[in-house]
Amino acid sequence: MRWTAAFLSLLLLSGCGWQEAENLSVATAAAVETLDGEIALTLEIARPSADNPIPSSETLTAHGRTVKEAIETASSERSLYLSHADLLLIDEATAQNGLSPLLDYAVEHSDRLRLGTRICIVRGCTPPDILNSETTSGEPAGYALSRSLDRA
Repeated sequence: MRWTAAFLSLLLLSGCGWQEAENLSVATAAAVETLDGEIALTLEIARPSADNPIPSSETLTAHGRTVKEAIETASSERSLYLSHADLLLIDEATAQNGLSPLLDYAVEHSDRLRLGTRICIVRGCTPPDILNSETTSGEPAGYALSRSLDRA
């Protein structure tokens, strides 16, 4: 009986509480572009619902001189969980200027980012335009695009 009480107490005291879970933003996709010499990072944030099997989403945009600074800015209000981001969209101009800073950040913080994340270079529109578009399935755009790439 004493062991059961100790075990239950340990379970109740460990892990993240509801307050922490409510402040967690799970990114399903990310977009990076360079605007006026700064990095603009747009994240597709999943908003799961118990009533609907297809999660809704919202986008969150943050700016910084570097990718790291933009992520820190985005993390200032909510805890970001980037490990579910399967898709990274990069505008063509940013890609032409070099992907090394972005890839260096990904390797340094591989515990936060998936190494299997699909990287797509965007031409003809901005990466946030893709994340903000509506899909016929009702799924978040980045998630739907990632699933389409799975089937390609």
